[in-house]
Amino acid sequence: MPPSILIVDDSHLVRRALRDWLESLFPELRIEEGLNGEEGVALARSYRPAVVLMDLKMGEMNGIEAARTIKASLPRTEVVVLTACDAPAYRAGAETVGATGYVLKSRAHAELIPLLRKILSRQDDLKYGSRTVA
Repeated sequence: MPPSILIVDDSHLVRRALRDWLESLFPELRIEEGLNGEEGVALARSYRPAVVLMDLKMGEMNGIEAARTIKASLPRTEVVVLTACDAPAYRAGAETVGATGYVLKSRAHAELIPLLRKILSRQDDLKYGSRTVA
């Protein structure tokens, strides 16, 4: 089964745009979508994604709590906060729960893809062993 990315955001437009963009860059990945923190946790447990892209401000369960829950049950799943909130308290909360990255939506084009490539490369190394050739 190919690795997957789970997008958790309460905006359908954001999820759809991210999905389309990521599918064009990573056609080999499976991409799933959740509309709030609770659904994101359930989907993460079901699909065991390599990466969860997590918004912060959502109904039902916020992104920090969802990330905490996901990391507790799936420690190898990487959580990247993808948000419009550029506040030190949110960054600290994301770091505290073990998020791998914190990317502002306004900086996604510049920062998200290099971060995803790094994470996915690391996950491949863990799964298949290092690919370093002497």
